[in-house]
Amino acid sequence: MKERGEIAEEIQRLQQKLSAVDGDIATRQTELQRLDDEKRKQEEELESQLAALQARKVQLTPDSDDFDRAVIAFVDATRQQALNAFSSFLQ
Repeated sequence: MKERGEIAEEIQRLQQKLSAVDGDIATRQTELQRLDDEKRKQEEELESQLAALQARKVQLTPDSDDFDRAVIAFVDATRQQALNAFSSFLQ
């Protein structure tokens, strides 16, 4: 049977471990919040950029020349790649 001193030491050791785990959890929660904030900021930036690209696309006159169509196709492909990359990052 353990003596009271040994039991008290064991309790103190376990409380220190618990305190360390609580600290790790707090650190990770802070990191997760930072990442969530960063994700939200990137989503807002992406939405803003997409809106700007869509506004530019509307300004282009369809069938006016091949260069405009090529630019639109490139922008659409780039937008899709960005969305796919962002979606992969979020998963």
